[in-house]
Order: sequence, then structure tokens, then C-alpha cells
Amino acid sequence: MLNGFTSKINSAQLADFSNSFKGLFLYLILYLVWCFIGMKLFRKAGKDSMTAFIPFLNIWELTGLLFGEKKKWLCLIIFVPLGNLIAYFGFHVGLAKAFGQKTLVGFLSAFFPFIFLIFSIIYMLICFNDYKGPVKDFF
Repeated sequence: MLNGFTSKINSAQLADFSNSFKGLFLYLILYLVWCFIGMKLFRKAGKDSMTAFIPFLNIWELTGLLFGEKKKWLCLIIFVPLGNLIAYFGFHVGLAKAFGQKTLVGFLSAFFPFIFLIFSIIYMLICFNDYKGPVKDFF
């Protein structure tokens, strides 16, 4: 007891801390998976692969890969309400087209991200497809 306050931690507080730690750990794992996939993507496109680990710069460079160097500003749309939904679909479709896939692959990866995106990105990057260049006349 310290000046009338107790320093006991009840079980609910401990459970909240434990759940927060689990969520942070899961986010870190998912971020690292995205970074390693991004490394492969940037390497296939001829860019510096360590760019994938730098937040915001990786999205900036990915936008340049998908839509051309002059349209990198399109990554700022992700900060605009409702514009980020359009950008979400645009990035998925652009990624599929930049690696020689059909538009349907992009839409499926946007609608089913955890099921389809990981498999489609791994297929596009690791297996057979090469980087075809930015998508022409997408935006």
C-alpha cells in the first residue's frame, strides 16, 4: 500500500495486457510477411528490395511500379476517406496487371484478401510471372 493506493493488478488488467500483446505480435508477423513479399516484388521489378521495410516509402515505390513514376502521388489517395476504397481496388488490380495476370485476379484478391491475396502474390512473384511494367491508362 502506497499513500492509500494499492498496486495490485487484477486478472482483468492482466488479460487485457495479454490480449494487447497478442494483437501486437500478430500485427508484427503480418507486417513482416508483407515486407518479405514486398522484397521479392521490388527485386523482380529491379528496385532496391530493402525499400519494402520502410513504412510509407514502400507504398510510394509500389505506386510507381504499378502506375508509373509520374503517378506516384496516387498513393496519397489512401489517406482520403472513401478514396482509399478506390485505391484499394486499384492497387490490387494494378498489381495483378503489372505481373501479367488478368483483372479478375486483382478483384478476387481485393474481395478475399486473406484467402486469395497471399496465394496470388506468392504465385505471381515466386512462380512464373515476371514484372511487365506499369499499367498503361489505368487512372
